[in-house]
Amino acid sequence: MKGKPTEKPATWSQPVFQKLKKDDNCSLLIATSKFLAFLRKFICTNCLLSWKLWLPKARKRKHRLERQALDFLGIMNTPKLTLEEILTLTLEISLTFFGVIGNLLVVTLIFKLGKKRQPMDFYFLHLAIADLGTLLIAFPFLDIRKRLPRNWPLGEFTCRYLYPLTEIFLGASVWFIVAIAFRRYRSIVKGTLDLKKEKDTKKVKRSIFCVWMVSFVFLCLPLYFIVAYREFPDGDRWCGPTWPTWDPNLVAARFYFGFIALFTYFMPLCVIAFAYIFISRALKRTSTFIKAINRERNKPNSVTCQSTFKSARLVENKRAQRVLTPLILVFAFTMLPLNVFRLLFVVWPPAMTKEKYYASIVYVISIFVILNSAINPIIYVLMSRNFRKGVHNLCTWYSR
Repeated sequence: MKGKPTEKPATWSQPVFQKLKKDDNCSLLIATSKFLAFLRKFICTNCLLSWKLWLPKARKRKHRLERQALDFLGIMNTPKLTLEEILTLTLEISLTFFGVIGNLLVVTLIFKLGKKRQPMDFYFLHLAIADLGTLLIAFPFLDIRKRLPRNWPLGEFTCRYLYPLTEIFLGASVWFIVAIAFRRYRSIVKGTLDLKKEKDTKKVKRSIFCVWMVSFVFLCLPLYFIVAYREFPDGDRWCGPTWPTWDPNLVAARFYFGFIALFTYFMPLCVIAFAYIFISRALKRTSTFIKAINRERNKPNSVTCQSTFKSARLVENKRAQRVLTPLILVFAFTMLPLNVFRLLFVVWPPAMTKEKYYASIVYVISIFVILNSAINPIIYVLMSRNFRKGVHNLCTWYSR
């Protein structure tokens, strides 16, 4: 017996709205439209309230950023640059560019050594980092202060908290050269280095940390109490060191500059000079001893082996001295003008007020400071066979 065909149950393939009657469809659409209208009104009300609260702050922030951007662009848009100013600016930028490329090359080569890095390589790595900081951070800040003495464009935060940090790079660079010379002294003269590489590497890293911390404490920390940011009614903004008004003879300023000259030039130079003298004497004695042994032909083979070992060590030490010698000479020569000027201020404070010669002196000093940070990679290329080999391997790797 055939019954009535049963209605198939609703499945997911059948839309739900097909099961609703016409009245149900109307009520659902009305409810949906009311909900959407309420939602639109709620969103518009809250957005309008948020906009009214946020807009004044946004406008102030926009005007402040625009003003700082225009001030910063004013560095490059100084009106009517003379030929002399164009040449001086080109020389500074060129030296800085080559210095940055060279020190980045040093950092890349040392990082590519991986586990083959020797403890001495860490000193050269951080010396290159300190030179990069001088070229990329310290020098631009000083150049902005020189070109815009009454229109500091980088804001109060940069003036008070970042500008004093620029001194850490110059101090660290100087004392890393001292650390390199002292390590050569211990290796060649005293022979007191640890034979275990891991233990020696830990000592080197601790000394590197101490160099950065000492440079910060003695060179940067005092500036946080001296550097000030001032805004004038005419719109000018000034950033720089301020000295106590109760000190008309500038005793505090003279003491500070004298201490900086002693700590970053004369004291390191004395340490490096004594270390270099002892290293040269030790190498000369070793060379004389080896020559005396080689003159004696009728000695056992053990003595001959000992002579060969000492000759190889002598060659290695002389190669290290070839890198150390120009580093010391460049440091002594390029940092001399800056520290002579500091001592001149200690002896004769009115030297800072001689506007006729002040700009020229500051420019010469800045060029020598840039050279001090830019020329070290050139010394490595000319004097170190291992560095030349690393540069060649790096160029071969990139050319593939």
